[in-house]
Amino acid sequence: MKRHLFLFAALGVAAIAAYVAFPAAPPPGGPPSGGKENVPEATEAAAALTVAAAPPEKGIWPIEIDANGWLAPWQEAVVSAEIGGQRIVSVNADIGETVRQGDVLVEFSRQSIENNILQLEAGLDSALASLENATADADRARALSGGSSLSQQQVAEYLATERQANANVASAEAQLASARLDLENTRVLAVSDGIISSRAAALGDVVQAGEELFRLIRDGRVEWQ
Repeated sequence: MKRHLFLFAALGVAAIAAYVAFPAAPPPGGPPSGGKENVPEATEAAAALTVAAAPPEKGIWPIEIDANGWLAPWQEAVVSAEIGGQRIVSVNADIGETVRQGDVLVEFSRQSIENNILQLEAGLDSALASLENATADADRARALSGGSSLSQQQVAEYLATERQANANVASAEAQLASARLDLENTRVLAVSDGIISSRAAALGDVVQAGEELFRLIRDGRVEWQ
């Protein structure tokens, strides 16, 4: 009996030693998870996280920010009449409209100024004719001043008349230039690009020189204050 027990014990020790020396083969379908054989799978997963380059693009992000304050024009230009006593016959802009520098905002009546220009042109022609006569008399007086036919007083009068005629011509030319400038100012132009923020001009109004007609926000630019 003791001999049989000793034999069974020896067989058990031999089986344990064989299991330790030769571990069980892996099951079909690959090694169990958690082993060293998972390294290739982790490498493949890491390789899938790639980055692609893309060109930069401009865009608007709709971000809302709560804040307190108000909007005010960056600069506000006042458009006024440069002539007075004329009636408005055309209004070409209104509040909120965008205008460009040089656009015609208002037009005044031109008839009275055009008639005044005709009168001043006639006055200038008359002054030029008087100057021609005065110059001719003065030239004769200067030529005869050395003789006894004309006195020094008469020569002085001819020369004074010539100077007065020259002054009359200069005055007539200045008045005519001023009237022509008034004719140009019957068209009120926008002084810069911008947005009309205020309008006082109305069709049929008779305005005075310096009276405000419009206000415009320069370049349409506003500031938050």
